[in-house]
Amino acid sequence: SRYFKEVYQQHRPESARNESREYIVDMKAIMKSLIQQYEQHRGYPPNAIVMYRDGISESEFDTVFEKELTAIREACVELSPVYRPYLTYIVVNKRHHTRFFPTNSDKNVQAGTVVDSHDITNPTTYDFYLNSHHGALGTSRPTHYHVLYDDNKLRPDEVQMLTYALCYTYARCTRSVSIPAPVKYADLLALRGTYYVGNTDDSDTESIVSEPLVAVGEEKDIKNTITSERIVLSGKIANDCPFFL
Repeated sequence: SRYFKEVYQQHRPESARNESREYIVDMKAIMKSLIQQYEQHRGYPPNAIVMYRDGISESEFDTVFEKELTAIREACVELSPVYRPYLTYIVVNKRHHTRFFPTNSDKNVQAGTVVDSHDITNPTTYDFYLNSHHGALGTSRPTHYHVLYDDNKLRPDEVQMLTYALCYTYARCTRSVSIPAPVKYADLLALRGTYYVGNTDDSDTESIVSEPLVAVGEEKDIKNTITSERIVLSGKIANDCPFFL
């Protein structure tokens, strides 16, 4: 596996601090950079993209997805007018109160257990629960996945097997983990990025402020816009090096 990174910090005005605004402001710039890095390494851009998106509440699904899908498509068109990769957009939800237990044991369900019955999941959406890790202590909490868009035309079992397989590729653990490794690495990368924010004495850091963008559903008012700042973690480390391991 090879990973490429982009880190941005978003700023919102005081007037919007209590409002839920979870979309990525600079999604277009991020996707362009990542696709270009992939192309430099492989010699061609990706034909298919599977995106695992963390950190969205269910109330924001439609708004965030529409904005980010549009930004991704615009990024592809700017790279090439004929470039249109297949895209699968999956939301990863770790914060919920659903738990599963085997009927013939007082232990946790086994790693790899999938629940996609409409008796439990939402019958009007494409979602499933996956308990991908082994719970030695306490009660295992499965991860809830919502497939909001899929023009790769993946079957449910293909999405579930791909997701489960990615849970085995996390370098810190010899077993499967509770969420796909790319999501784990993104969490670690965001944490590492916080140590660089505001550190002007580090010559390996660089910040680039993007143009202010209008918050979701708001009039164009500079007092209520969300801005985004690119954080360059280190110019001395290879782009594909997950140095935070």
